Amino acid sequence: MDGSLGQFKATLQRRKERSEKHKARNNGTQADKSVSGKVDFEFPKFSEEELENLKLKLRKKKKRQRIIFYVLIIAAFSTAFYFLYSHNLL
Repeated sequence: MDGSLGQFKATLQRRKERSEKHKARNNGTQADKSVSGKVDFEFPKFSEEELENLKLKLRKKKKRQRIIFYVLIIAAFSTAFYFLYSHNLL
């Protein structure tokens, strides 16, 4: 009986230490957040024309990526069907 009671007490002590450690860690982060306040970021300023050019570039890039993705999907399916039909698996 003494061995299991000792293990139980040790388990409770470890849980208590873990809980205290977790509380201390959370209290530290909460204090840091309240002290630091709002963070200001320095973003570049763009004119309307520069924004439009950036939007067009991003749209072209996205469209190119989408086309490449679809071509790869079609190629993968075509290859899979070719091997399935060539080996009479379908």
